[in-house]
Amino acid sequence: MGFVGAGMGVGGLLLPLVAFSLGQLGWRLTAGLSAALVLTLVLGIAQIIRGKPEDYGLIPDGGKSAELTSGLEVPKEAKNSALETAAPSLFTTREALQTSAFWLLALGHALGVMAASSLTLHMIPHLINRLQVSLEAAATLAAVIPVLTIFSQVAGGYLGDKMNKRLLAAFCMLGHAVALVILATGAALPMILLASVIHALAQGIRGPLMPSIRADYFGRRGFATVMGISLFIVMAGTLTGPVLVGYLADQFGDYRNAFFVIAAFSALGSMMFLLARRPTPPRHFVVVAPG
Repeated sequence: MGFVGAGMGVGGLLLPLVAFSLGQLGWRLTAGLSAALVLTLVLGIAQIIRGKPEDYGLIPDGGKSAELTSGLEVPKEAKNSALETAAPSLFTTREALQTSAFWLLALGHALGVMAASSLTLHMIPHLINRLQVSLEAAATLAAVIPVLTIFSQVAGGYLGDKMNKRLLAAFCMLGHAVALVILATGAALPMILLASVIHALAQGIRGPLMPSIRADYFGRRGFATVMGISLFIVMAGTLTGPVLVGYLADQFGDYRNAFFVIAAFSALGSMMFLLARRPTPPRHFVVVAPG
């Protein structure tokens, strides 16, 4: 998940190029060229994507063969794959929705992307207004975030395999809050760079934890639907964050108060992750001693 997430950071490296194209070619032609590039790459890469390991006679990393998991008693419909038979928890979608952990993870995740999407859209105009720098210079400063995110995504995946994902996610949300406060109050380049570094590390480390912690908590049986419903909730943060920040900036004349508000939401998200403990496995899943 860390390496997958790092791909989004690689895309962020094109931000200065996009800013240059906007200045030279205008937004219409830039948007058209971006669309053509995305379509070309996505359609090509989609041809080599593969599905479940079981479809190719393989077992997912960490999985066990059906022979080694005969001591697990699970519903008949869950015995179609080796990993599902060995999964630590087999929640259906309905069972997952009935846990507080599902909603706490979804809301905490939503507040995380609220901070990320707000900075993505409003950091450059904030730098232009506060530091009086050019569009190209502001875009270069903002590019620090995706560059560091590339490495921190991989680091987040590694740390998630070694440490408590829930506590890591809570710590990252505090990082978002600290970065936003520094960005709101800092008027010098070193402070802006510090805020960018903290935000990038928090965003990158938190990224691969979000899908993997849901897999840990709810298993693979209903993972696709669980993740889909979660992202429906998460999108609320993606959409409302930039709008709220823009509205508050218009009302107060700058971004400082808006960033303080998003920082408070990030701190709230940290509390939600702290409270999102692993749910008790459903009653129909019983572990019995082999033999």
